[in-house]
Amino acid sequence: MKNTLAFIKLARPLNLVIIAATLYAMRYWVLLPMLEPKNFELPSSLGLFTLLVISVVMIAAGGNIINDYFDTKTDAVNKPGRMIVGVHLDRRVALYSHGILTFLGIGLGAYYGYQTGTLRFIVLHVFVAISLWYYSTYFKRETPLGNFVIALLTGLVPLTIGFFDLFPIVKSVSKETATELADQGLSLMVYFKILIYWILGFSLFAFWGNLIRELLKDLADLKGDIKAGRRTLPIVLGEKGGLWISVGYVLVWCLGLLIVEWQFLDSTLSLCYILGLLIFPMLAILAMMFRFPNEKTYKRAATGVKWILFFGLCFSYFVKTIVFE
Repeated sequence: MKNTLAFIKLARPLNLVIIAATLYAMRYWVLLPMLEPKNFELPSSLGLFTLLVISVVMIAAGGNIINDYFDTKTDAVNKPGRMIVGVHLDRRVALYSHGILTFLGIGLGAYYGYQTGTLRFIVLHVFVAISLWYYSTYFKRETPLGNFVIALLTGLVPLTIGFFDLFPIVKSVSKETATELADQGLSLMVYFKILIYWILGFSLFAFWGNLIRELLKDLADLKGDIKAGRRTLPIVLGEKGGLWISVGYVLVWCLGLLIVEWQFLDSTLSLCYILGLLIFPMLAILAMMFRFPNEKTYKRAATGVKWILFFGLCFSYFVKTIVFE
């Protein structure tokens, strides 16, 4: 029983739930509400789509496990009382679990692709699996490549819907449907571009937000990373240098959100949501780090950013209201 609980904890279930929630939110809160008015149908049933979600979650779980497998030296310093691999779970079990989860994840993704005519996009699963391996063994030790890689992989989660769900819809559009849209004054390309822009927007939000979070985690893990011989930004630039880089990241992120609001959304609802649940909390976290610059604060800040990213995901619920208001 203890081994089972240790395995579940090692896979980081909360992160996996967020990944699954992101995929469902992109499909049913962003894509579907904009397809239904034009009588477009999703390329797969809920049951089949769930297999795609499970495939992505499995690959992510395998990546989390292999990351801890190669991270024992740093964890011995940063979280000695919470180590799992080599303490509660045999190292070979962790390694084999990574391989099995990754293989099954790619297999399920291939099955979904075969059923929906998107088999070519299984390359995305393979790319993520390989990137997670090299992130754990090499990228995370180099600055700023490691943070960029993990942020990129996080940003690919919303894009999965674009590849596996939106592409087959675009491909199957008949000339009659295109003509009908044209009669309504809406170009087919413009219509699908709107959908793509929404998905890309959430992807960029996740990418940059995770870039901030990874830097905060590096600040929190500074002591362990030094002992492990890593070259993270806080090690290369110093703790203060890392803090000022985080300021730059946050300001770019906030500015990007404001530009999107003013140029594309122009909605009172979206403005209140973005300011109240995204920008102001992020600035408060930044102020807290400068007021109390220590390991405990950085860990809390990283957790706070995770919640901000979660609220950013929840914004997808209001897409239909904003688009059709």
